[in-house]
Amino acid sequence: VVGPATLTVTLRQPSGDPVRGARVRLEGHMSHAGMAPVLADATESASGVYDLRFAFTMQGDWVLLVSAALPGGPRVERRIDVARVRPSG
Repeated sequence: VVGPATLTVTLRQPSGDPVRGARVRLEGHMSHAGMAPVLADATESASGVYDLRFAFTMQGDWVLLVSAALPGGPRVERRIDVARVRPSG
C-alpha cells in the first residue's frame, strides 16, 4: 500500500554464507515517466540481512532497483517489479 514500508534484502555467498559489510541501496521508480526516484540506504540488521526504510509515495506500478557494493569491490544489482501499489485504507 502507499506509505512507509520496511524492505529486507538478504545477501549470501554461493556457499550459503552471509555477506557482511555490504553497502546496499535502493532506487524506487514509478513505471511511468515524470516522477523523481525514491532513494533508500540499508542498515545491516543481522549477519547478511539489510533493512531499508522506504516509502511508496504513489499508487501504481513500481520498479525497485537494488544495488549492493560487496566487500572487496564487486557490485550486485537486481530489479524487482512491484505491481498495483494501492491506497491505504
